[in-house]
Amino acid sequence: MDVESRIGLVLREPTEEVVEVAQLRQLFETNSQPRHYIGLEISGKLHLGSLILTGYKINDFIKAGVNSNVFLADWHTYINNKLDNNWQKIIEVSKYYGEAFKFFCPGVNIILGSSLYDTTKLASNDGDEDDYRISSKMSKTTPLSGILIHDDENTIKNKIARAYCPIGISENNPILEIIKYIVLHNFSQFQIERQSKYGGNIVYDDFTKLESDYNQKKIHPKDLKDSVSIYLNKIMEPIRNHFKDWTILDDL
Repeated sequence: MDVESRIGLVLREPTEEVVEVAQLRQLFETNSQPRHYIGLEISGKLHLGSLILTGYKINDFIKAGVNSNVFLADWHTYINNKLDNNWQKIIEVSKYYGEAFKFFCPGVNIILGSSLYDTTKLASNDGDEDDYRISSKMSKTTPLSGILIHDDENTIKNKIARAYCPIGISENNPILEIIKYIVLHNFSQFQIERQSKYGGNIVYDDFTKLESDYNQKKIHPKDLKDSVSIYLNKIMEPIRNHFKDWTILDDL
């Protein structure tokens, strides 16, 4: 893959900011496999924002040839009195987080905070400074944090149905953000299913056109929500099935 294609993957939404694109280009020109990491505190069940949105961006980095790492801050979980301050439980939930990211992001490396000193030693001996932090848009809107990766089809549909989605208003609209940053990140097209008396099905492969139609009230929020629910279930069904026998989830 050429350098510009790799840069395109790194800049792809939901990347919000790269401090110096020129430095990123130089990095790819001089380092065949630079490193990237993202840190997460272990706190509870993973959700649409913490795994799916984050995972898609990690997958972009991996495709770009970046050595991608998920840093699981198990020690911070303990000192912040999370998960009942129970170290054994933190260990088990850390395994769950690690497994989820390895399943959703094949090729990612998992690093535990409890191995921090060993990691720091290796990094200091390595001698290069190619760890780049690239910010992603991690919205705090309810659907992203409220929809768990283990929710079944009906639960997803019910949660999306209750989400904020004012008719004709795209600004700060979490349902449209899900389409832009999650659905269209994974699917080349987004189809809205409607009865023929309401215009029939309509397919979008460009978010700008979808946003424009929504602002002109050509799309009803209910139709948008129903279609989003279908796509989210397609995304999460394999993950849901993968973890169906994990008993540790019953305590979270």
